[in-house]
Amino acid sequence: MDPRLVMNRVVAIVVPKAPFVDWINGVDSAPGMALTLEQVGEDTNAFLVPASDAYPEVTAGHWLQKHWQTIFERMLADWCVDEHLWPRSRTPKMFKAWCEIRMHSIVLDCADEPIDYVA
Repeated sequence: MDPRLVMNRVVAIVVPKAPFVDWINGVDSAPGMALTLEQVGEDTNAFLVPASDAYPEVTAGHWLQKHWQTIFERMLADWCVDEHLWPRSRTPKMFKAWCEIRMHSIVLDCADEPIDYVA
């Protein structure tokens, strides 16, 4: 194994915060079966986002500012496919209140095979 540094991507891990968990429990919870913040945060989404070689976190940060809605909607869809149950007034401020973004600029590819994408 010879890990290769990926130069044009940053990993953005999106971790739900308490308001997100409250929403999940409000739309998809049986009585007495509410999910905890810890449970929801166990296996969160990780996004590979574009980044420049010189300033990867800055480039990725700008990309996230532009595409926050796509990421937020993906997070919502993972928990509830009925868009009518999603919060109606989604804003960047709400996204930041509902989700923590952890950026990692050192991405190492440890596989020999090319990445497969699923449509």
